[in-house]
Amino acid sequence: MRFAWKPPKAEDCDPGAAHGWRARDRRLLVSLLAVSVLAFALSWLAVHEAERRLLKSEAESTAIHWATFLQRHLEHLDEILSSGLVDRTDQQLLNFASEAGGLSRYEVIRPDGMVALSSWAGDFGRQHSGALVARVIETAAPQVVLSRGVDAGQGARIMGVALVPIIEQGTVKGLIKVEVDKTARAAELAQAADYGLAGLVGLLVVIGAICGSFVR
Repeated sequence: MRFAWKPPKAEDCDPGAAHGWRARDRRLLVSLLAVSVLAFALSWLAVHEAERRLLKSEAESTAIHWATFLQRHLEHLDEILSSGLVDRTDQQLLNFASEAGGLSRYEVIRPDGMVALSSWAGDFGRQHSGALVARVIETAAPQVVLSRGVDAGQGARIMGVALVPIIEQGTVKGLIKVEVDKTARAAELAQAADYGLAGLVGLLVVIGAICGSFVR
């Protein structure tokens, strides 16, 4: 026996039930949209926080490494601190650190905060009055920060700044400050984060399309 499908009669349809189904479908779609937006917002925050932490960790590690390297291998630090003069051997070491470590700046600073030697000639004799230098001299402990600024003609710059104390017989005789340019690395991490977020958006679109097909 074969049965033929017949469309329901108008009197058999319940307008109230149909309206209820449509309202429930709308609520479901709105809920899916809200969940997707929330998921994207949380993912955006998580990705950029991870990007920031990774950049800070890399900048701190590189800056502290080269500041410690100079503190350990400069042979005439006493002469540099007292007169600001550097011999050929130490200058070669400073040049090597600048090239190999990507240092954009280095300074040797006296305990009173005055610059004894700098890769920038205009810094000689400049007085540091910042709290960071004072903290290193007071605590005899290295300090590292991630600095963001604007360089004339080059745009935004992101620098890892490390200050390492020069200690002799328990006394801080001065400190070495280095700045490592992390602008290019920050751009790479930001690009990777953007690709990750683009992939997440594509995934959310696919999930939304599948859920929408089920609702329909």
